[in-house]
Amino acid sequence: KYAAPEQRDDGTCIGVESDWFSAGIIIYELFLERNIAGNLPPLQKLDPTVPRDISDFAYAAVAFRHEDRGVWPLRSGS
Repeated sequence: KYAAPEQRDDGTCIGVESDWFSAGIIIYELFLERNIAGNLPPLQKLDPTVPRDISDFAYAAVAFRHEDRGVWPLRSGS
């Protein structure tokens, strides 16, 4: 369940983005204390106590397309 979509498909685009996907799923599950699956909203919408930077990272990490992962807004001074 922690495998990125591209790992389940043809495996041609496996890279660091695949690891970010797995990390994002784990972050969701740690904060929500339950298993998750499917299209996910930002973590902060599911649990408002989650810090925004963590929510932003996790949401970007679980993007379905690997090329959409890993680019998340980092605010200075957070």
